[in-house]
Amino acid sequence: MIDLKATQGRLVVRLLPKENEVGGIYLATEVNNEVNRGVIEDIGPAKKDEIFESKVGDTIIFGNYQGLAYTYEGEEYRILNQSDVVAIKTVEE
Repeated sequence: MIDLKATQGRLVVRLLPKENEVGGIYLATEVNNEVNRGVIEDIGPAKKDEIFESKVGDTIIFGNYQGLAYTYEGEEYRILNQSDVVAIKTVEE
């Protein structure tokens, strides 16, 4: 887990391998159909009048060029705005 805290209205997300990547080998597909998937590692405090629908541990889908890319100890992360998330797969409680 990364020692990085999200600021107001943002998420720290650990990227998951792309679905067209097998064992680190990239399999060519149409670039336009690529999406990013990741697991939420941290959620910053909500902005005024904003409600987060996601929680730490949820898997999310977001656009290919969304957020700030960050690498930490060999893991790739993105720092996203809550509004960058297009779908959520929640963790069972």
